[in-house]
Amino acid sequence: MNNLYSEAVRRLSTVCSQGEARAMVRILLEDTFGVGMNDVYADKVRQFSADELCEFRTMLQRLENGEPVQYVTGKAQFGELMLRVNPGVLIPRPETLELAQWAAAECKAGARILDMGTGSGCMAVFLAMNVENARVTAIDISESALETAKSNATLYKTDINFRRADMLKPETLPHEKYDLVISNPPYVCDSEKVEMERNVLEHEPATALFVDDEQPLVFYEAIARHAAASLVPGGRLMVEINRRFPEETAQVLRRNGFVETEMRKDTEGNPRMIKVIRK
Repeated sequence: MNNLYSEAVRRLSTVCSQGEARAMVRILLEDTFGVGMNDVYADKVRQFSADELCEFRTMLQRLENGEPVQYVTGKAQFGELMLRVNPGVLIPRPETLELAQWAAAECKAGARILDMGTGSGCMAVFLAMNVENARVTAIDISESALETAKSNATLYKTDINFRRADMLKPETLPHEKYDLVISNPPYVCDSEKVEMERNVLEHEPATALFVDDEQPLVFYEAIARHAAASLVPGGRLMVEINRRFPEETAQVLRRNGFVETEMRKDTEGNPRMIKVIRK
């Protein structure tokens, strides 16, 4: 096993740093084959079968081709959750977890929650599990994403109402009343693609990531309008944002009648999430 581990790290080190290579091989071994690194270092790992070796080498080749390790294993960590993911959904990011944790702390028992653009269902499932008796509705334009989100809800035995809807088409949106509306919408400008990693550009769903440079806040406009109509007085709207447009995004929310703007930074020190309250 030590030889297999060393070979894998050596191969991946040709396409990424050695630290990243070690991390990816560790995830591969732990998440797919149940092999811990302590056993690898102590050379106490059982022998892989021929089928397991074939699967391991196939997965290694996918990593060498730049595919994200989460898609290769089909799993992504989100706090204490291990979610199912695939190329039809974004890989959940740490800053999205920070937003979900903040939102959970804002909610009272029995909160009615709408997750707009649920993707893998990461925030919807997290909130259903961390807010007592939460009543969660989650929407997405993608049928593929909704299927993935439903599988994650089933995995963690959470009761979530999933609906297909387009944030930019108000007639498709649910019109119930909510205590919290939360969203991590597409917000990366097309011009920012030059700053992004190749594995993101080539493998993650562009429709969940990018917006036209001419309309960078188009989704926030739509979310704010719907939240203004759907939230009860005192209800919260919480969104993840592009670090380039923190004040512009806040202005969009305030124009739609929201007050008490609170902005938080991510672990990198960038403005990344906003909470506002409906009057």
